[in-house]
Amino acid sequence: MKDVREDDIMKPLVPLSELCVSVFFDTNQLGERFNDDGCGNMIVHRIRASKDFYAIQKFTHKYGLSSRVSFLFPEISLKEYKRQSVEIFIEHTKSLEDKVEKYKKVFGENLSVNFSFAHKSTADFEAFIERLIQQFMLENQCLIAHHNANEETFKRFVDKVINREPPFTDAHKGSKKYKDAGFKDAVIEDTIKLFSESTNNVCILLSEDNDWGRCFKKDCNNIYVCKNADQVIDIICKSLSLGKLDLIASMFLNNSYIKETSITMANLKYEELSLCENIEVDENTDDETYMIRFDYIMDNKTYKIETVYEESSNSVISSIISDDDDLQNT
Repeated sequence: MKDVREDDIMKPLVPLSELCVSVFFDTNQLGERFNDDGCGNMIVHRIRASKDFYAIQKFTHKYGLSSRVSFLFPEISLKEYKRQSVEIFIEHTKSLEDKVEKYKKVFGENLSVNFSFAHKSTADFEAFIERLIQQFMLENQCLIAHHNANEETFKRFVDKVINREPPFTDAHKGSKKYKDAGFKDAVIEDTIKLFSESTNNVCILLSEDNDWGRCFKKDCNNIYVCKNADQVIDIICKSLSLGKLDLIASMFLNNSYIKETSITMANLKYEELSLCENIEVDENTDDETYMIRFDYIMDNKTYKIETVYEESSNSVISSIISDDDDLQNT
């Protein structure tokens, strides 16, 4: 796989070292799969991530957390995804060609089949998958977590294999027993631990596998393993000390549509460069709405605005200037 470094990938709004939470996605969070043994089980003409990936992404975007939460794929996970895609290409192009030849023998001149693949060789298809990966990473503002390939890392892996420490386990293939199963997981574990140590970020690994809990037990207080989006979102909120009212305030600050609606509904002119300050949020438990109070500064005047916001419809119900006679000069 082409070595796509951090400079090749769209960066978050602040440097990575300043981010508070980094979410890592295992290989099983990448790719669309379906149940059809006759045609493989993974779509390889496009790349989509799991529902959990997009749920976390939607959460961070909605509440304006994109500058505090980074999305990362371990380098080895992307390489594994590419390998899986290429294996499917090789297996099923050959399978299709064999089936066509078989049916031609059966039906002879009664059968006319014309088909072609856009990628004529495995190398062409590898390049295609590489482009898809880069496009996915750019569009979703994901970073690649590169692993260390130095002597010290290799020694750690060897010691883990010898001592059968997680994630290395015994595995069987036929009558042969392997004691080094889990190499990919060991690379991911090492990548996340070193990343955590170098950034002091809270690190979260999202994976469907059940074995990860054994890997991050010692000295890993800021590393978490989750199996679904709800668990990830819960840890993000706790790590950033964000309650529901904090999330609504953050959403308001980062949602130009809601801000503009609140201001224009209060019969004021909305100017994108004008400031909204001193945001306070209260929950209206009776009707499940939120009261957002803020100062809107325009033309050297401060307007105190009260907005009723309904989260379920993502809409402003009402908005008024609460203290029209007491405008403050700034």
